[in-house]
Amino acid sequence: MGFKLADGTSSVFAIVISLVLLVGASTLSALSGVGKGIKWLSNINLALSFGLLALFLFAGSGLFGLDLLVRGIGNYVVEVIPATLVHFRTDGSAMGEALSHWQLNWTIFYWAWWIAFAPFVGMFVACISRGRTIREYVLGVIIVPSLPFQLCSGLLV
Repeated sequence: MGFKLADGTSSVFAIVISLVLLVGASTLSALSGVGKGIKWLSNINLALSFGLLALFLFAGSGLFGLDLLVRGIGNYVVEVIPATLVHFRTDGSAMGEALSHWQLNWTIFYWAWWIAFAPFVGMFVACISRGRTIREYVLGVIIVPSLPFQLCSGLLV
């Protein structure tokens, strides 16, 4: 029994195996205690992330990926402010209508997302940041979480 069907979708077997693995890991984490279980899952996740990064570095074109990473970070720094100030207007074309509707829907979706999850995320960050300096807080909350995404997105292309 294969993991992919002819049309490219996942088979029932692959979905069941994935669910069994996820439920099993969650159950083991819960049974071993919150502190120990979360630490265990976090360490596995970190090891898998570094393994995936190493795979991209060595099996892919590592120098091209690193070059793309540096260019991507530079482009992001230069373009982040102008990109946030763009407003799509309808010009009567199908593309203009689609862009305008996308921007309106995207904005409303993310407003709702942030309003719903900001208190939970804020409390979580406040709890794990107790006793840390401002520098450690900024490094741990803003810079470090974005690095794996930047690294992987630069190495995947």
